[in-house]
Amino acid sequence: VFTHYTSTHGIDHPPVIANGKAVVVDVDEYAWAFDIITGKVLWSTKLTGGLRFNLSTPAYGEGKFFIAASTGHIYALAEDSGQIIWSGKLTQGTGQKEELSTQVLYHEGKVYVGSWEGVYYCLDAKGEGGAPKILWQYVINGAYEWWSGPAVVGDYLLFGDSNSVLVSVYKDSGVKMDEVDLGGCYNLSAGKIRSAVTYNSQTKRIYLTSGNGYLYALGFDPLTGKFNPNSGWYTSIGSYTASTPVIQAGRVYVCSGSFFKPGGLYCLRESDGGLLWKHEFPGYGSEASPAVSVQNGKAYLYITTDWAKGAVYCFDEDGNMKWEFVPDHPEYVLAGVALADGKVFFVNDAGYLYALGRYEPWDVNCDGQVNVLDMVIIGQHFGRTGNPGWVRADVNQDGVINVLDMVLVGQHWGG
Repeated sequence: VFTHYTSTHGIDHPPVIANGKAVVVDVDEYAWAFDIITGKVLWSTKLTGGLRFNLSTPAYGEGKFFIAASTGHIYALAEDSGQIIWSGKLTQGTGQKEELSTQVLYHEGKVYVGSWEGVYYCLDAKGEGGAPKILWQYVINGAYEWWSGPAVVGDYLLFGDSNSVLVSVYKDSGVKMDEVDLGGCYNLSAGKIRSAVTYNSQTKRIYLTSGNGYLYALGFDPLTGKFNPNSGWYTSIGSYTASTPVIQAGRVYVCSGSFFKPGGLYCLRESDGGLLWKHEFPGYGSEASPAVSVQNGKAYLYITTDWAKGAVYCFDEDGNMKWEFVPDHPEYVLAGVALADGKVFFVNDAGYLYALGRYEPWDVNCDGQVNVLDMVIIGQHFGRTGNPGWVRADVNQDGVINVLDMVLVGQHWGG
């Protein structure tokens, strides 16, 4: 699915999927909605322009998409038409300090977002007279940076900042309940927090990363809003990370690295942070957060890589790479994937939104039908050899394109 090409910075946040729509915002500050089945453009809305990275992931709630922009504006768009219901500028700074930079969170009628100038906002999702209605602000001497994001645990909102401080505030008032300085607590150079917070109610622990390559698990009491750093662990996962950990069946999955620092995908024991396996990439890494699906009782991990030929990868829970997809318009991929409707959705810096689906081998051209068009593709490659399954025309994946592939298509004719 194509929006429009820009040489770089095209789309840099994961697609938001809701009610059959995939919504993205591009570098030119256009919001786009696509049908997740057909890829058809449903609507596009011009927002306030600003040619910078737009890294804030939108949120959905109450029939609206909530979009925060690098210009400091926030918007509530009607999901069916893209019409702006309310909008306005929140920030006061200039340059980078005017950015609304964090992930947006919708929860129980409220919208939460942080800015590079160091203000966290809580807004009424209904707005007021066509403008945003601020319910409270939490201000620090620092910044809330790209990829970081809040989490609601009980009555509390948890989020981290550029000073490596993690805070717990009452979600309805913004009153601080507790904070922990990760660097001071663990006596290390933690770096900026560019991770959202993941909470596991079974272990009563939260999980996050900090910029200098550390992954943390620490206790959190959802009844009091207090942290317990002694009930957990920390470990190094490389020299840099902006990834938000995901938890699945006693394991923690997280990425590290960027376009200029090597890294990869890590799998660790949730109980003590022990490394179970890792897959490293040569000379680059992933700034994305893994997405997990469970199929037939087995977990599969989906990540992207941040380099000039950024791709999507699928790994099983044991670290085996199942497949790799390199787009036909390659560019850097800063954002992770979204999973919905049996598809893998991702974006890249060239301004493209892709939806990857599973097709049976005999549907050679992946159009959902088995007919003469599939035979034509086999004919175009007839007699060629290669690694088993190197192209879809090798239907039976034996490394040779011949009449046996045509037979297999014939057995499923009209399907």
